[in-house]
Amino acid sequence: MTGYKELDRTRPGDTDEASCRRSGHVEGGGCVVRQYNRIEPAAVERPPGSPSSEPIHLTDAVVLKPVSFSVEDASAEEYRLLVSAVRSRAAEAGFSGNAGCGEGRVRYLPVNVQLRGLSIELYVEFLSQNAGARIVGFRNTFENGQAPPEAYFRHVRDSVAPPGIRRTAALPFGGGRPALEAAADARHTALPLGRRPMVNAVIWLHRNRDPKCTARGILVLSEMLCAAARFPLLADEVSRIWMTGALLSTATRAVA
Repeated sequence: MTGYKELDRTRPGDTDEASCRRSGHVEGGGCVVRQYNRIEPAAVERPPGSPSSEPIHLTDAVVLKPVSFSVEDASAEEYRLLVSAVRSRAAEAGFSGNAGCGEGRVRYLPVNVQLRGLSIELYVEFLSQNAGARIVGFRNTFENGQAPPEAYFRHVRDSVAPPGIRRTAALPFGGGRPALEAAADARHTALPLGRRPMVNAVIWLHRNRDPKCTARGILVLSEMLCAAARFPLLADEVSRIWMTGALLSTATRAVA
């Protein structure tokens, strides 16, 4: 039986989807937390061979307490709780009603997704109420959620790493939906959602061997986390197809 838990840590050319697929195993659960930590601006260290060796400084960024989710045995209700956690973090960070973060401010929510034998940490970026949320990057972690010292944070090229993360590498595509679709060579409407698609997405990001697969993974996770948190109807339908996996209905796509 799985459940939610709080992480005890503080965070400073193949078009067929089958080309990205590989079987994997995962575990179920997650956590909801209620506080966030202010992190002072930090320089971002770029890896050797990156386009620019100049450090980028974040001016006013906040990293929220992490949310943890395990997937293999997770139920549809546990997925609902995960989406609710992302939605509540957005509200507590100042994105409810007419509130906004203010110009130049950004919130990052770490989401640690665990599979049996591997784990990744996604970073969801909240920029403003109108802009919504998006996944800006990820890094491989140990199963306890801690990142190994040699791990690079892989971020979309139109973003920078959250404060406190110094080893970074830019992905060859942006983080908006059109850029992800172009890099994935697939429309978001053509990708199935559900538990197994989420497992596959995590494996693609953990391996990070093919930019097309990585983009597809981010696209799937963006729909299942960010879009679902913004549109309850989408979250409801993903919950219904959680066990089997499927494309969203035309009616839901028209709304979300």
